[in-house]
Amino acid sequence: MTVLVVSAHPLFGEGLVRLLGDQVEVIGTVPTWKDAQSVVPDRRPHAIIVDHEDADLTESDLAPLLWPEGEDLRVIFVSLAGDTMTVHQRRQVTGAGEADLIRALKGDRW
Repeated sequence: MTVLVVSAHPLFGEGLVRLLGDQVEVIGTVPTWKDAQSVVPDRRPHAIIVDHEDADLTESDLAPLLWPEGEDLRVIFVSLAGDTMTVHQRRQVTGAGEADLIRALKGDRW
């Protein structure tokens, strides 16, 4: 799994790289969401970890990353100050049928 880290706080990015260690491949760290949007098409990460306290970031900024055709993607907002995170996940289901649609509507996980 490849991960891109977005944070204006260099120590936060470095800490995540150390924390994730050999579990994932961190393909880069960028200071702003705008920088992330320019990097994502080329590097195609599986997940983007975003410092939730980025004052310039709004949920509408997620739209360009979640709608294009392509593979699954997770955008994970983490907070430097707390113990919560928010995960936005886009998952494509190939060969989907009626049962898959009902599961998705109920919020069931695959």
